[in-house]
Amino acid sequence: MFGYVIHRILVMIPTLIAISAITFLIMQLPPGDFLSTHIAELQSQGESVDMAKIEFLRQQYGLDRSPVEQYFHWILGMLRGTSATPSSSSCR
Repeated sequence: MFGYVIHRILVMIPTLIAISAITFLIMQLPPGDFLSTHIAELQSQGESVDMAKIEFLRQQYGLDRSPVEQYFHWILGMLRGTSATPSSSSCR
């Protein structure tokens, strides 16, 4: 019985890693990022866009990093229980 539990735990670890990688990949598939979409939305409404604020948010959320770095930033944020992705309220 103990061997079965250990086996299941050892199988669970790569499964969770694979699920998180697939989830991250699906989130990255749409073109652009959240801030690009937010800029386009503001411009379509005729509002001005403060590029300094956008650049600050891009750095704060790690959107200026490579996808691999973004993945590990996202995983660490989830493990810490902090939000690793921008919310619409933080950009207004």
